[in-house]
Parts: sequence; C-alpha cells; structure tokens
Amino acid sequence: MSFTPKKILEYAEFNDAIPVVLTLVKHVLKQLSDSGYLQVDSSRSIIRYRLCRDSKLWGLIKQSGGPEDVLKFLEEVTQ
Repeated sequence: MSFTPKKILEYAEFNDAIPVVLTLVKHVLKQLSDSGYLQVDSSRSIIRYRLCRDSKLWGLIKQSGGPEDVLKFLEEVTQ
C-alpha cells in the first residue's frame, strides 16, 4: 500500500489541508520511515510512503488491540 501525506488527510476527511497540518503529517511519516516502519518511494516527482506486509508497522497494527494501541505507538515514535 502506498500513499502521500495529502492522501492521509483526504482519508481522514480533513479537506481543508492547511500547511501546518500537512507539515505535521510529513514529520510523522518521516520519523516512521527513519525508524524503519515505512519505506520511502522517491522515484516519482512526489514522495510516496509504502506500508508492506513485511514491515514492522504492519505487524504492530495487525497485533494491536485497536486504534488506541496504534495511536500510543505513534506517540512514542514521534517524541
């Protein structure tokens, strides 16, 4: 699965993509990719992030008890 920061905001129905929110999403995605939880695809003009079945984040999401566990993990990674 691949996506851009803007697509994440669209999925979250955050249609008024103000630059500050987009910057925060980019920051979180960069930290996840730097930690090895996401792959970065920069072969196109727009940087895309990939979540693969063999990634650490996929396994964590699959084993989580729900969105609260995933949110707690994201907070830990981005601090």
